[in-house]
Amino acid sequence: MSGDGSAMEWPWLREYTGDRLRRISLPLGGIGTGTIGFAGRGHLTDWELLDHPDHGNRPRVSLFALRLADTDGTVLAVRALEGPLDDAEYDGAYGSAAANQGLPRFPAATFRTAYPLGQLDLGDPDLPVAVTVRAWNPFVPSDVPASSLPVAALRYAVTNRGERPLDVSVLGAVTSPLGDGADHTAAVLDGAGLGGVELTARGGAPYAAGSLALGLLDPSDRASRRTRWPELSWGDGLLSFWTDFADDGVLTDPPAGTPIAAVADTRTVAPGATVEFTYLIGWHVPVRRAWRWLPLDWGDDWDMDPDRLLANHYARDRDSAADVLREVAPRLGGLTARTVAFVRAFVEQDVPPELVEAALFTASTLRTQTCFRTDDGHFFGWEGVADRIGSCHGNCTHVWHYEYATAHLFGELSRSMRTLEFAHATDERGLMSFRIGLPLAEKAREWPLAAADGQLGAIVRLWHDWRLSGDDHLLRTLWPAARRALEFCWIPGGWDADRDGVLEGVQHNTYDVEFYGPNPQEATWYLAALDAAARIADHVGDPAFAATCRALRASGQSTVDTELFNGEYYVQRVTPAAEIADGLRHPSMGATDPADPPFQLGDGCLTDQLVGEVAARLVGLGPQLDPAHTDAAARAVLAYNWRDRFDRDLNHMRGFALGDERGLLVASYPHGNRPERPFSYFSEVMTGFEYTAATALVQAGDLAGARRVVAAVRDRYDGARRNPYDEAECGRHYARAMASWGTLLAWQGFTYDAVDGVLTVTPRADRITYAVAAGDAWGTVAVRAGRTTVAVHEGVLALRRLVVTGVGEWDLGGVRRLGAGAELRV
Repeated sequence: MSGDGSAMEWPWLREYTGDRLRRISLPLGGIGTGTIGFAGRGHLTDWELLDHPDHGNRPRVSLFALRLADTDGTVLAVRALEGPLDDAEYDGAYGSAAANQGLPRFPAATFRTAYPLGQLDLGDPDLPVAVTVRAWNPFVPSDVPASSLPVAALRYAVTNRGERPLDVSVLGAVTSPLGDGADHTAAVLDGAGLGGVELTARGGAPYAAGSLALGLLDPSDRASRRTRWPELSWGDGLLSFWTDFADDGVLTDPPAGTPIAAVADTRTVAPGATVEFTYLIGWHVPVRRAWRWLPLDWGDDWDMDPDRLLANHYARDRDSAADVLREVAPRLGGLTARTVAFVRAFVEQDVPPELVEAALFTASTLRTQTCFRTDDGHFFGWEGVADRIGSCHGNCTHVWHYEYATAHLFGELSRSMRTLEFAHATDERGLMSFRIGLPLAEKAREWPLAAADGQLGAIVRLWHDWRLSGDDHLLRTLWPAARRALEFCWIPGGWDADRDGVLEGVQHNTYDVEFYGPNPQEATWYLAALDAAARIADHVGDPAFAATCRALRASGQSTVDTELFNGEYYVQRVTPAAEIADGLRHPSMGATDPADPPFQLGDGCLTDQLVGEVAARLVGLGPQLDPAHTDAAARAVLAYNWRDRFDRDLNHMRGFALGDERGLLVASYPHGNRPERPFSYFSEVMTGFEYTAATALVQAGDLAGARRVVAAVRDRYDGARRNPYDEAECGRHYARAMASWGTLLAWQGFTYDAVDGVLTVTPRADRITYAVAAGDAWGTVAVRAGRTTVAVHEGVLALRRLVVTGVGEWDLGGVRRLGAGAELRV
């Protein structure tokens, strides 16, 4: 395909070899479509195309293979297009259980990547060819449809290193991973430069029915297909299939067998030349089950409800997997070029590589089973995913409000989340169910609890999404509910019942307990929410409410800085509760004795104590507390919570950092006085909180400290111990990990305000180029010797004023609307 960069080097950030290939699984799929994992040695794993995660799942057959022959027909080699098995895959009760373990393969493999691009170089000194496998799918910031295609692309490039021509054949084959009790059929797929086979699963469970298609782009007249896998005993089905391909590179169908999609092609390659075979895997599953809340005696659980089906958004304008391939095939070149252009700009920007990697690789979460979209376009997310079921349902506000990738990469999706929070999850009292039930019409507010951090964070995020988009209609539509959500703080027995700007009440929060009394985590969210609400109220013509918010904020700022700051960091003032309003206290997970509550922070140094302060600065509200205090607190977190290794301290909970790994504890007690039973997760390490602390360090001017924290996180996700695309917390692909995007924003000093048309960046050197994403557009900002260039690559950016901190400000004399390909130079 022309124009897709197939003949040029792809940009990459990380290289993995040896045992660091072990855990790699690059998610290939679109937003809300499910994914297939491209593994470090080249096989396909984690086939998760239905409505639930299925870690490690693979269909019965999933393989790509290479056949080399002289032009006279002499076979030189037949190999799986995979690298060597990892040592950990050798052992098993019946021998190795690894995918394709019995196939001949390449002895050397090197994996290079910058999400969503994966490149695997396969080598064998005994063969006259070099092989490069490229796996990817379209990822175009600001273009949600282009980034939501249910497709995986695999390109196999074979270079003839020998001195005579070779006949090179490549085979792709897969059986269907769909269908629970379904009938499976196979049909040949042809047309428009595409040859392949579509597998359809009908009947059985409706949420498992659908189709999957394997197609080869631009097949030659030597291409062949196979639609049946022979059912023979003693493994002879594989023997028959492999022999069929090995004999002449041409597939022939047996008289009977299980449906399979297999496509092979042969091309003659001159010495020194390279030939490419590009395969597409597309899928189409029309419906999914709604998530379902299961309240337990202690805690909560979730599963899928087979009686409540929802339509998948990606499937609504397509009828089959064949439709997907026909749609994508002619567009693949342009979509790939746009994807590569973004990744290249992103990895080549003048930001430390560990920050770039953290932001880019965790953005993969948006295209895993953590996220989905329903037919109405709404965007939903679990907190993360377990191996077989989502983990913690409901767009959990006190998790998702830590992350900044969604708002900056795909503003449309972020605005959908605000609509869900305020238009569906907020009741007439102002209580926002911090977990949204499905279907919306019946269960949006079935979760009976409000979370202080989540509810206040939603107000801050409404401000942010409005300023990024300039969507005044969205703001005015949601503002009445947002106002109620803030006023909910002031109800009797509420978070701030005495209306002094400080949350003394019982505050359920992201640690799955309630904090009793003033604490920095909730206090900073409250101050930021009051600031955002005051500014919104001014805009919509509600000056009295704006004045109330400002007065509360001023009072709260004074109290928090004088009473919670201990000279080094902010602490909690534990306050027993005399009255607790309905909806503020979990019936079983938190303290059972409000007069002497366990599970508190107390005098601890909390890694995310500045979370609301961090958010306020990132979204353009500015500082909420004394900068001298917040700077000190950011540095205290690094000083007291940092560990060079994790086999010296007790962690009584989950292990996300072990042995010789480095990172930040969730909380420490450097001066003693630890509660007998602190809040549950204090001894753990979780990446979203670490990124929040790193962002606070950037904002405090400790750039080296921020880099140390982020590098420690990414070193833990090194391919050997953990998957580089899967930062876990309460589940894999955890949404809070996308807080890494906030660290990038802080380093760039990037804010964008579409309402006033102001773009701001902060150069960290005399000459910089930043890749910036503003929700509905992305581009680059370059500063060279006082000259600044803004280039828009996708979307439209409205500019009235440009601010380059430490360099200058430029008023453009009116709004300039810059579309894709436009540049502004000042």
